[in-house]
Amino acid sequence: MHGPVLARNPLIADLLLKLALDVNALPPTDDRWYEALRAERIHAAQQPA
Repeated sequence: MHGPVLARNPLIADLLLKLALDVNALPPTDDRWYEALRAERIHAAQQPA
């Protein structure tokens, strides 16, 4: 595969990871970093130049 297939289809990405790791479930991810980064970028964009 090539292109943004996995990025745009997280269920396919999870399926491939489960198959590669030979597990039935993946551990939950900690996405707090994503929300913090998003808030930081929004704040920076709102500041005057």
